[in-house]
Amino acid sequence: MKKYSPCLFPALALLIAAISFFFHYTPAIRDAVSQTPAQGFDLNISWWRVLFEPFFGPLIFLLRSPEPISLYGALFIWLLVLALAGGWNKHTSATMNLKRWLRTWPLYFGCAVALFLIAVFAPLPGDTIVNQRPEVVLVNWHSHSHYSHDGIISPQGQLAWHRRQGFDAFFLTEHNHFAKTLEIVEQQRSGRLPEHPQIMAGMEYSGSNHILLLGLHRVFNSKDYPDKAAIDSAHSQGGAAIVAHWFTPARNTRPLSFYVDAGADGFEIVNKSEGALHPGSKAQPVIDLCRRQGLVMTADCDYHGYGNVCQSWTGLTLPGWRTLNAQQRQQAILEILRSRRQDKITVLALNDRPAGLFPVWLRPMQFFFHYAATLNLIQIISWFFWMALAAGLVRFSRGRLLGGLGLLSAALMIGTGFYMVFMGLQLRGVNELYFETSPYFIGLGLCVLAASAKYCKKN
Repeated sequence: MKKYSPCLFPALALLIAAISFFFHYTPAIRDAVSQTPAQGFDLNISWWRVLFEPFFGPLIFLLRSPEPISLYGALFIWLLVLALAGGWNKHTSATMNLKRWLRTWPLYFGCAVALFLIAVFAPLPGDTIVNQRPEVVLVNWHSHSHYSHDGIISPQGQLAWHRRQGFDAFFLTEHNHFAKTLEIVEQQRSGRLPEHPQIMAGMEYSGSNHILLLGLHRVFNSKDYPDKAAIDSAHSQGGAAIVAHWFTPARNTRPLSFYVDAGADGFEIVNKSEGALHPGSKAQPVIDLCRRQGLVMTADCDYHGYGNVCQSWTGLTLPGWRTLNAQQRQQAILEILRSRRQDKITVLALNDRPAGLFPVWLRPMQFFFHYAATLNLIQIISWFFWMALAAGLVRFSRGRLLGGLGLLSAALMIGTGFYMVFMGLQLRGVNELYFETSPYFIGLGLCVLAASAKYCKKN
């Protein structure tokens, strides 16, 4: 069987270094309205990431991509093609080469799924914001725990994630209900949960579009509510209403003026879950409307628990906020929205690559180029160190490395599947995502386990 040259790994590090040197692109936090650098905010790169850059860095950069799922699929297809080309032995027939490749592709598939699970569930050391302006409070208006049908994180996990990402406060906005959220808020105020960052109650109402109803304290049933009635219900509680991700094609079924007439206080112009990080191409109509109508604009994470990166924050200028009690803090935050004081709001988004997407089959090359361009000298040194180790490992592995990785990948998939079964039992009737996906991971894991065991036996 043809072996891969260990020299490929140092060559990869050299290519990355060349791209960074000649085409360097510095990630920066920008004002998403003006698209200019945001003053007083820096980016901190964890030393854990730098130390293990070849393992963590690409996954973190992938999670920050505008369309990570389609990109990951294209990356996997390219991996299979390169594996076929790299392992092709010109001294054997095409049929034998294809048979050899067909025996190994389940192992590559298993490794790809395992990396996906690591990206989603592992607490990767993503880059975090450094707020150098003490008068500015960082808020996220849009998040979901596993009490939403598509969330995979507990409310306590949301609290820990927002603390790691530098937030001072966040709204928990489950889909169409918030009774459980009120319990979580009460737990924090009674001291049963850490007091920082502050949790506030909201709901993502599903009407003609999704609307964030913020600052709720009195439960009501929003089923079959028209949009105006839902917005009025939030206002009657002293809350505010922000229209979520209108700029995505599936959401903008009504004109923007419809939500203005219904009484909305503002609009999201950045939503990481929807991949909208370049307002010039996606959110500009919303920005123009908000400027004309005097409405507020926000940047939201729409965080469901997938991955551990953050690219969007809303900064509120609130001097003395930290001296207030929890109720006063919430009132101060909501007052900015209700009075529509955009002058007190800074919409922040991390920009780590040029705007624009290649066709989906070319995005892996675009991804690799943009990722390499963002690396600094220490990160490049980390690449050289680990690629040198990889070259030595491949030289002495004698073909057993892929089989071992396949076995580990299978174990991770099966373990994840049973974890999802356990969580599905705990959240029966609230979140069906765990039950729906668990059979796939268990089944795929068993298939990869069998293929890996057979491969290891032959090698």
